[in-house]
Amino acid sequence: KLKLFVQKDWSNSFVNIIVFLPRESLTPEVYNEISCYLTNKFDSEIIADDITVVAQNFSHLFATLAVKDSSKLEFDYDEMEKDLIQITTNWSDGLLHKLCEELGEYEGGIRHKQIEPSFPAEYRHKFNADATIDDVHHLEQASESNKVVVNLIKGEDNEYHLKFYSPEISLTLSETLPAIENLGFTAIDEQSFAIKESDDFKYSWIYEFKLSSPIETEVPFDALKKNIEEALGKMSEGELVSDSLSKMLVL
Repeated sequence: KLKLFVQKDWSNSFVNIIVFLPRESLTPEVYNEISCYLTNKFDSEIIADDITVVAQNFSHLFATLAVKDSSKLEFDYDEMEKDLIQITTNWSDGLLHKLCEELGEYEGGIRHKQIEPSFPAEYRHKFNADATIDDVHHLEQASESNKVVVNLIKGEDNEYHLKFYSPEISLTLSETLPAIENLGFTAIDEQSFAIKESDDFKYSWIYEFKLSSPIETEVPFDALKKNIEEALGKMSEGELVSDSLSKMLVL
């Protein structure tokens, strides 16, 4: 398991970051991700770094950063370690860990073997284990009801992420975009993922839209989430008409 140690100098001009982690986890890609994370975290540059194999299966990453803004040294240590664990944990291992936390080691291991092969490579590169667990629950709900299920997720500022879970039937942009736009959102990115059948859900599609809102929404997010998900679900079933009046749901 990854362990993080931080050393600050007396003048708050430099900080040393020491990371112990499994040797197999420190790939060139992971090293680059850690470097980018640290430079962004401290708004600085790495002026020295070194990698040492300290045991047969462990590596030691040492990095020194020059700190321009001492306020950057006031950070949550546990949160930073959690971020680094996420960076260095591959998708499959992270999913297994989350399933074992939720179901216990034995049941989690069985469930992992059942659902892990269902997710394509492009999905694994984009989403972490937490998002996958949430997606699995929505896929199960969609398969059980045999209806499209909608999930609105809060992003930064006036941005949102909207996911459609469609069992067995693929959706088209002409079916989804007008309803989204009639709600007052602008879709700025879209990606779809084919999810293979497992013991817990049918062959399904996940469609993710990144949305922006031209105005700041005054409705509390929990209420907005409920309204949007119910409305889009009913629109997909033909129970609710999508038109310009749909914007009233987000006001």
